[in-house]
Amino acid sequence: MATLRVIVRLERDGLPVRTFPRRRDETVAHVETFRLARAVDGGYAPLPTAITGATVFALLPEGDVTLRVAEQTTSNVPIKAGGLFLLHGGLLTGTPDTAATLRALVQTRVEGIYAK
Repeated sequence: MATLRVIVRLERDGLPVRTFPRRRDETVAHVETFRLARAVDGGYAPLPTAITGATVFALLPEGDVTLRVAEQTTSNVPIKAGGLFLLHGGLLTGTPDTAATLRALVQTRVEGIYAK
């Protein structure tokens, strides 16, 4: 078992935004990190297949990407280079091929972590 801690701090003009920072701990049985290279517009490709059932998922792309989670087929989440997608305390559902898929808009590398 491992405990993951996420701390989110938001500031506006150097001052903390009300109700932040937020801290959440989650105990998980399995933690996995990954690093992938993606070609320009190679279509949507699955992220690691073991990601299905993850309760913690973070994605950090070096370039612009589009993410689909939980079997989305017409909706997506665009993430700019250097951005962050974070799911903590949720659940990634779907089959191993559809729980999380990614499309690169530029040649890029993507790093991430998932836990369940």
